[in-house]
Amino acid sequence: MATNLIIKCNLPLSLVENPAFREFMKECYPKWQPISTKKLKSDIISSFKTRIHKIICDTLEIVNDLTLTIDAWSHRRGRSFLGITCHFIDNKMVPQAFLIDFVRMKSPHTSDNIQRLTENVLDRFNIKEKVFRIITDNASSMIKAYRFGLAVDGDYQIHDDQCDKSTTDDCSTFDNYDQLEGYLNDPMRSNFSDYWLRSQLTSLKKLVAHIFSVQASSAPIERVFSHAGLILSSRRTRMNEQLFRDIAFLKANQCLI
Repeated sequence: MATNLIIKCNLPLSLVENPAFREFMKECYPKWQPISTKKLKSDIISSFKTRIHKIICDTLEIVNDLTLTIDAWSHRRGRSFLGITCHFIDNKMVPQAFLIDFVRMKSPHTSDNIQRLTENVLDRFNIKEKVFRIITDNASSMIKAYRFGLAVDGDYQIHDDQCDKSTTDDCSTFDNYDQLEGYLNDPMRSNFSDYWLRSQLTSLKKLVAHIFSVQASSAPIERVFSHAGLILSSRRTRMNEQLFRDIAFLKANQCLI
């Protein structure tokens, strides 16, 4: 409970040793056992991250198609990170999004280094073959980095060598014209998820899950960076790198806590 509060509200870790906070927690939950800042840093946050990481891995294992938003960022101490979020439509036709990694970039921000870091993350999650779009900003190093078999939308830019393949695969789902006609003649009276969850238009449903995972911009990963900037405030400049990354990861995936 205390860890939830600290992560979701971006409170200082030392709060768990504050007498007033401990008194408050005891009042709310008499069975609560006080913890130290050291234990919170070394054990509890680490175990939270391990559990959330497993949930993400298990979820992505059954996902067929997903897109990524990727960007680089530097915090107030000048250290750089590469953030990667993934987006997909789940089996209940509900849009889902996770921060899958927040990688330290120790080498120059060249396209080769960005590509290498990204491929390492995709291989670790075993999702490279499931990614069909990468959304990033229009920085030349970003656009160049992802010319390795994945289509890239950098400010809505699509590589020509991927366009034919995507068009051919996507158009095959329109073979059943009855489904398309039925969809066009059926007014959508419910929300997106409810409509497609109940829909019998199986071919179109698959296409919808494929296309609607694409993000309009790199805003999702930029929001992660905004939260990360708040974590490493002027009063937290001494926070070690791994702890910072862990808290940023948990903050971005707090819906899974």
